[in-house]
Amino acid sequence: MSHYSAERKEVILKQLLPPHNRTVTEVSAHEGISTATLYNWRNKAKLEGVPVPGRSKSSEDWSGTRLDARNGVSSPVSRAGSWRPNFGRS
Repeated sequence: MSHYSAERKEVILKQLLPPHNRTVTEVSAHEGISTATLYNWRNKAKLEGVPVPGRSKSSEDWSGTRLDARNGVSSPVSRAGSWRPNFGRS
């Protein structure tokens, strides 16, 4: 099993966002990473409150709330310009 650095994961996930707007399948084929792995990374970023594309290509449907793992309550995300998911960073 390959291990990817947090920085590499971030670069790969950014391909799903504008201006690239690539699909998970396209990124998977290009990077040689399984779609399941990419979906896991995307879902982890979403739980951290990072706006990421969902099933729709429209940014209107992207995540805009963060689910609080402690109580299951969604709260608005305010990360003005910050896009650095925590992939194992301390």
